[in-house]
Amino acid sequence: MDGYQNILVAADFSAAGENAVKMAEYLAGRFGASLTLLHVVEHFPEDMPVSLVPPEDADSKKFLTDRARSYLEELSARIGQPDAVLEVVVSTRSASREIVQYAQGAVSI
Repeated sequence: MDGYQNILVAADFSAAGENAVKMAEYLAGRFGASLTLLHVVEHFPEDMPVSLVPPEDADSKKFLTDRARSYLEELSARIGQPDAVLEVVVSTRSASREIVQYAQGAVSI
C-alpha cells in the first residue's frame, strides 16, 4: 500500500473534532491525499441548541446548510487547507448513518 489517497473527516465543530481534522490534514499532506471535510446536518435533531434554530422567516434547510458550509470554510482555512473538498449533507437520519453512506459512495473499487 502506497498510502492514503482520499481522507474523509466528519466535522462536528467540536474541539475534539477540530483535533481530528488537524490530524487528517497532516496525513493528507504527508501522503499527498485529497481531504474532504463532511458535516451532516441532522434535520432538527431533538438536542439542537437554541442558537442553531433558524429564524422563523428563513428556509430551515438553506439556513442550516449555509451555516455548516461557512463553518467548514472557516475550518479549512484555519488548518491551512483552503482547497479541501467541503460537503454538507442534510438528512432526516442519523449523522453516523449518513457518514458511512457518504464514505461508501466515495470509495472507488
